[in-house]
Amino acid sequence: MQIVQILSMLVVGVTSTLLALFVDTIYGIFILTADIVYVVIFPQFTCAIFVPHVNTYGSFLGFIIGVILRFGGGEPSLEISPFIKYPFYDENYGQKFPFKTLSMAASFLTIIVVSYIFKYLFEKNVIPMQYEITGNVLENKHGGKVGDGREHGIEFDKTTLSTTTLVNTEVIPSKEDVYDQTKL
Repeated sequence: MQIVQILSMLVVGVTSTLLALFVDTIYGIFILTADIVYVVIFPQFTCAIFVPHVNTYGSFLGFIIGVILRFGGGEPSLEISPFIKYPFYDENYGQKFPFKTLSMAASFLTIIVVSYIFKYLFEKNVIPMQYEITGNVLENKHGGKVGDGREHGIEFDKTTLSTTTLVNTEVIPSKEDVYDQTKL
């Protein structure tokens, strides 16, 4: 896992440096990053928070689809010519179709549909659980995600995070302690 983190940091660092060197204007970088946030990060973030049973498989494929459709429409600041000519394409004016919104919507749909398909395939054992490499598709019978240790009898103590425990500590005194003058 550590090698993946190191490689990811190197790829992001090299990509950022190349973008900074080859994009002519700051405005071009600003627009490009806004597009990336809109097409790639917004669907991922929204699905992770609001859509139940979204998993890594759907998220990864949604990312790939969003990036291909977005950069398929071309990017003038990077001098990438379009290899997907959407409806209303004009040789002089470029893409007139709202392909960035299409890319975002396709990413949303891909995340949701593929996540539910993989959840179904693993639940019905069409794909055996031994091939589930992410550990986040199904909930196990002990109430946690598959792969979190509970299926092997490992329990996690969550009592230290409850509000009643925090209220009864000396750091945060209870109402009775505040009003009881004999304890002061």
